Amino acid sequence: MYKFDDSKIVIDCGNIKKQSEFHEIIAERLDFPDYYGKNLDALYDVLCELPPVTLVLKRVKKFNKHLGGRAALILAVLGEAAEYNDGLVIEIEE
Repeated sequence: MYKFDDSKIVIDCGNIKKQSEFHEIIAERLDFPDYYGKNLDALYDVLCELPPVTLVLKRVKKFNKHLGGRAALILAVLGEAAEYNDGLVIEIEE
């Protein structure tokens, strides 16, 4: 659990068209535990437990275009988790 090779994880959000796809990708890239519930509450909980890591989200404009309000909710959860977890840094690239 939480074994990633680099302290900077990049996720290209430009091709993500469903919220479930985002959950699958982030869970894989950040090695979330098997019990991860793949919903926004579970996302927040797991992100708050992460060891120090920088999460870089690329092509966020396209992500917003594909998911609309759902993308905004995901980004808000990421921001809230980063406020709680001092070791979590979120970088957004349009």
